[in-house]
Amino acid sequence: MESVPVPSDEAIEAFWKWFATISPRLAASDTDPTLLDALSKRVALLGEDLHWEFGPGRTEEHAFVISPDGDKRWLATTRYIVERAPVLAGWQFHPAKPPKQWDLKVSIEGIAYDANPWRYVLYAFPDDTYDIVVEQNNVADLRPLAANIVVDGLLGEDVRLEIIGDIDVVDALDDQEGISIEHLAAHVRSLRTKN
Repeated sequence: MESVPVPSDEAIEAFWKWFATISPRLAASDTDPTLLDALSKRVALLGEDLHWEFGPGRTEEHAFVISPDGDKRWLATTRYIVERAPVLAGWQFHPAKPPKQWDLKVSIEGIAYDANPWRYVLYAFPDDTYDIVVEQNNVADLRPLAANIVVDGLLGEDVRLEIIGDIDVVDALDDQEGISIEHLAAHVRSLRTKN
C-alpha cells in the first residue's frame, strides 16, 4: 500500500494552537463561511486528502473529527494528529468518524434513503477482515455511497477501515438469510471479541 505524507510535529502543534483560538467561534456558529473555509485550508495543510466535520459530542458538548475520508492509508496519520490535540473544555476529538446514534436515514444530493429495511451478509477472511454485501431492497437505483455511509455510521469509520474490505450492494440477497443492518455493529463486536 502506498504511504502518505505525515505532517511534522510543528505543523500539528500549529494547527491545534490555531484551533484552540477559533474553537469558541466554531462552537457558537457553525455557519460562518469564512471560518469554515479557514478550517478547511488548515486541515488541508495537515494532509490534502483529509476531511473534517464537527457536531455534537457524546461526552462533551462538541466533537471535532479529522477524517481519513475513507482512505485507510490516512488513518495512522489522523490518529497521530488527534493524539496531539489539546484538552479544550466542551470539546472531544476523533481521528475518524465515530459511530452515530441515529435513525438509519441518509440524504445524498437531496435524495433520502431509509436503511432500516436493509439486510447484510458478511464474508470472513483468515486475517479477521470481512467483505459485506448490503441488500438495498427499497431503492430504485443501488447506491454504494449510501451503503458506505450507513456502515461507517454503524461501525465508525476507523473500524470499517480496519476490518471491512469490499462493500457491495444488491437489490436482493440470493437464497441467503441476511441479517438486519441495524445489528451490524453488535455482530461485528461479537466477532472481534471471539478473535
